[in-house]
Amino acid sequence: MLTFSKLSKTPFSFQRMTGVTVEQFEKIAVMIRPLWDEAERARLSRPDRQRAIGAGAKYHLPTLNDKLLVLFMYYRTYITMEFLGFLFDIHKSNISRVIEKLEKLMKKTATLLGDKPKRDRSQRKRINNLEDFMKKYPEMKGMIVDATEQETQRPQRGQKAYYSGKKKRHTMKNQIIINEKGEIIDTTDSHPGAKHDKKVFDESPFVKSLPKNIGMDGDSGYQGMKDDFPHARTPFKKKRGGPALNKIQKRFNHSLSRIRVLVENVIRRVKIFKILSYRYRGNRKKHGNIFKSISFITNMKFGFSG
Repeated sequence: MLTFSKLSKTPFSFQRMTGVTVEQFEKIAVMIRPLWDEAERARLSRPDRQRAIGAGAKYHLPTLNDKLLVLFMYYRTYITMEFLGFLFDIHKSNISRVIEKLEKLMKKTATLLGDKPKRDRSQRKRINNLEDFMKKYPEMKGMIVDATEQETQRPQRGQKAYYSGKKKRHTMKNQIIINEKGEIIDTTDSHPGAKHDKKVFDESPFVKSLPKNIGMDGDSGYQGMKDDFPHARTPFKKKRGGPALNKIQKRFNHSLSRIRVLVENVIRRVKIFKILSYRYRGNRKKHGNIFKSISFITNMKFGFSG
């Protein structure tokens, strides 16, 4: 039977199977534990419970670290729940329930990505100007935006909306915004692959809250971004039938691509977790939360703990 105590004794294997080091894993576990304890108290004290607290069947995975190990291995390897059940010596239905519970807690923990507690109204205050923005993000002078697509199973309904002409397959699309240090500032919910990058950008609640004079860099999919953000930068594009780009325009595009490569590297970090790079076979409604959770894990992994 695989357990956290066994796997943590071989740090190299632990990192290859979970995507994080033992120390990073334990740091995230410390953040999750209060939420888990609170959820367990609510579960055990519910009005319709027929047994006293302490009675009833116990968890097959005794510790929170063991449960969290299941989630991280699922995200990192994206093996089937039946295979995970074999490794942890429990039924796949128990694996499914543990993952579902922990995913809800991971969503609550990902405060860096916009999931602020509803009771904290100061965190939900609209950013009206550049001064307010710099108070909230003092080290950020500009941002880089990009969208990434992941193949998904062909939906039974609305297939056209999910068919990406770029990827030539059915996909889900997520937008990611980072700062100049590579910290993930915001991710959107998952959108059908056919939706244009600029439309995803325009519909983002985080983007709508930004001051108009903030710096923003994007690829050619974000043409027209300067209409809302005058200081935004996107590559020059040769118009059909028009003249070729001149040397200055080509030099600008090259310089911008050297800056934008940072967001490509961040997306690669996120997609180390195979649940975001293999063909997604889960519930599409949960995909956005999974993307947010893994983005949070990636921030923690690279020292952006907030």
